Amino acid sequence: MSYMLQWINYVTNNKLTDEADFNNFKKWDSINTAWYKSGKSFRSLDTISGKPNKIFQRWLDHPGYDTYWQKMVPYKEDFCQHQHSHSDNNRIL
Repeated sequence: MSYMLQWINYVTNNKLTDEADFNNFKKWDSINTAWYKSGKSFRSLDTISGKPNKIFQRWLDHPGYDTYWQKMVPYKEDFCQHQHSHSDNNRIL
């Protein structure tokens, strides 16, 4: 079913990535099956999992490529020139 909630939990459950939760296919199959059988909207998937998730809800609020997603893509001005000084001549690389 959906990979979205599984991915969000993978990268936000702790300071690193949560491999154990991400690879718990029995858990995710159970959550997706419960959601499907419930007949509820996709938006309820996080609640059905027992762990409401603000990021999941925010992503669902932006189903198209709007400014929310566009702001996450670096553009020309976001790639700043890094300046490194050298003790011998202080030139910029």
